[in-house]
Amino acid sequence: MYHNLTAHLGDGPADPSVLQIFRRVLEALEAIHAAGRSHGPLSSQTIRLDDSDRPHIPSLNRAHETADTIAFGSAKYSAPEAFVDNGESSSCETADCYVLGFMFYEILIGKH
Repeated sequence: MYHNLTAHLGDGPADPSVLQIFRRVLEALEAIHAAGRSHGPLSSQTIRLDDSDRPHIPSLNRAHETADTIAFGSAKYSAPEAFVDNGESSSCETADCYVLGFMFYEILIGKH
């Protein structure tokens, strides 16, 4: 049975166990980037957790994609540089740091 990170949004500060989940999400994303694979949009709704709270990151299922490809989802969970076309390639890892920081900030303080 899976649930998503939204299940950890409460009426107040998060349980300290959410830090372990955060670490696991970071490790999963690091493995995806190291393998040169792409992932789908990141949000508290799209990152699913199994019964052991192991994260499952949405995949684009395209073997030829590289880590340079950023999949955009909700504007709320997009890095600011995603909206600027300055001719420079945006790093997927950098955008992921912004998204995860924003997402886990919401979870840690318990507010959407």
